[in-house]
Amino acid sequence: MRNFHKIILSIFTLIFALSISVSNAQEYNNCPVYYKVTPNVLVEKGGVVAYEVTVTFPERYLNRRAAFDVKPVLKYGAAELALPIETFIGEKVEGVTGQVVPYVAGGTYTFSGEFDFVPEMATSIMVVNPPHVYVPNMCNVIDFKNCYDPQFKVATGITQTKVFVGEPILAESGYVQETIATKAATLYFPVNIFRFNKEFSLNKSTEAVAKRTALNNFLAQGWEIKNIEIDGYASPEGFNAFNTTLSQKRAKTAEQYIRSEMQNMNIKDINAIPFNFNTVIPDWDGFIAEVEASDISEKSSIISALNSTNRESEIKPLISKYPKLRSFLPQLRRAKIAATCFEPKHSDKELVALATNKPEELTCQELLHAATLTENNSAIYESAADLFPKSWKTLSNFAYSEIKNGNYRNAIFYLEKALKLSPENAIVKKNLEVAIGEKKNAGKS
Repeated sequence: MRNFHKIILSIFTLIFALSISVSNAQEYNNCPVYYKVTPNVLVEKGGVVAYEVTVTFPERYLNRRAAFDVKPVLKYGAAELALPIETFIGEKVEGVTGQVVPYVAGGTYTFSGEFDFVPEMATSIMVVNPPHVYVPNMCNVIDFKNCYDPQFKVATGITQTKVFVGEPILAESGYVQETIATKAATLYFPVNIFRFNKEFSLNKSTEAVAKRTALNNFLAQGWEIKNIEIDGYASPEGFNAFNTTLSQKRAKTAEQYIRSEMQNMNIKDINAIPFNFNTVIPDWDGFIAEVEASDISEKSSIISALNSTNRESEIKPLISKYPKLRSFLPQLRRAKIAATCFEPKHSDKELVALATNKPEELTCQELLHAATLTENNSAIYESAADLFPKSWKTLSNFAYSEIKNGNYRNAIFYLEKALKLSPENAIVKKNLEVAIGEKKNAGKS
């Protein structure tokens, strides 16, 4: 019996709320809510349009249990921008956030907002869509709209305080936080030999000696070593199993050689350096590349045979038929050593200090990057433009700084120089457009 009474009470409450809402529907339809937007003609400032909407509710209008959503919309051309909804609620509404409107007194209320301006909005209207009036937590029971005109116009047009020219663009510096560099040298071996001999003819060549010396000088700089790659090779005319072992031994010889060289340079923690090994057995690609670069008239048919599935059995008859092929084999019997190091970099603090006090010691990329690390960057951009006048980036980025500082005439001067260096550059063209527009906005001739 107690549950039966609760059910009857709930049904009565629901009918009562419905009767209140429905009885007030005609009141909502006939008694208007007044809207006003300040200013009536909106104003763009700095690319942003601010607005304030005033809503006036008559006395005895908004039911104590009802909610009222105001939906402003900006219409321009075929586009619409829905602005944030503002909700007003009766005194007894629970579970909904909004400005409370007393039923008996009504009243005038405001809410405000802003939106980003685009040029197409210059010709526009702000309207309020039909307000959504509902009883919270009972929307499936009663949900209706005012029967006003479909939309209520509250503002017309947007006045621009200046020509809308957008923002200038800063060109990327091109600076790389981590730079690696690699140097390589090759050790050559006689046929079927894996021990290194400096007196071997190929190892005594000017090129081979120069590359070994360059590799040593590279490692002697003291840069952090990322890794050392060692590749062992064998020429392709031998047996595969033998060539495999031979290539591995040549790679091991190359490792011993470079470790000994680094010890002589007093490089520390050699055992902590990653050594990566690869063996190429046999070096068919190297042999084919030698044939391709040769002047042998029948090289097309030779290469076709070397790319066939039975090339292991073809190579010796080919060498017998074309003796010149034998001259390509010695340079394939080798081990290659490639050392990769991290190029030292200045810290951000060091970059800013050098860019400020000794800009001539930095590269173009370092200067442009340093300028992004500090707010006081005008002098750095100017130094970059002075030191690297043939770079459109230094000229354009200095002009960017000048635009931000209101020095439009100087910005135009540097951008015109940048445009001569890079006539179709979209960044330079945009920045020049901005500088000219801002100069007009400032009222300068």
